[in-house]
Amino acid sequence: VILENGQSGVSEALRNIFKGLESGVVQRTNQLTEFMEIETSLQEDSQEFGHRLLSELTTNKQSKITEFINSTFRGQINNCLKCTGVNHFKEWKEFFFDISIDVSGYKNLQQSLSTFLKPVIMDGETKWKAGAHGYQKAIKTIQLTELPNVLQFHLKRFDFDPKKFEMVKINQRFEFPERIKMKRWMPKS
Repeated sequence: VILENGQSGVSEALRNIFKGLESGVVQRTNQLTEFMEIETSLQEDSQEFGHRLLSELTTNKQSKITEFINSTFRGQINNCLKCTGVNHFKEWKEFFFDISIDVSGYKNLQQSLSTFLKPVIMDGETKWKAGAHGYQKAIKTIQLTELPNVLQFHLKRFDFDPKKFEMVKINQRFEFPERIKMKRWMPKS
């Protein structure tokens, strides 16, 4: 939503909330949720809200807010699919604001992140449709190529239970450090 003064309604609503907080006044968020078209009677997780908020704030690609958000929170990954039997591959880059990692079956962030970045063999039912070559066995890799100043991890704490046919919360211990050195997960340069 763009206001008459050219400002984003969301950024204006956020500005009002923080101005009030600065002066010690409790602020209502009605204006923000209205501009973001959030149904307040429905539960929404923080990752979904964060994505919507960043998307709203970065609609004007030339703004200082967009530059700040991108330089602070946006990173980049390089994806690659490469056939093992024929000379065919596809490579593409993606921007991210967080990295979603599995919790189930892992004891800590480092283990889960290592698995997230581990090459995956696509074979059998997961073969890659490689254009004129048809379905082929392939290797999919993901590399972190640019890290943001603030790296956010989304811990996937829910998993689908096929027996119950519903999402269930994962209630296992999952350790993560206060600080993490990401060098070991970055490509060697």
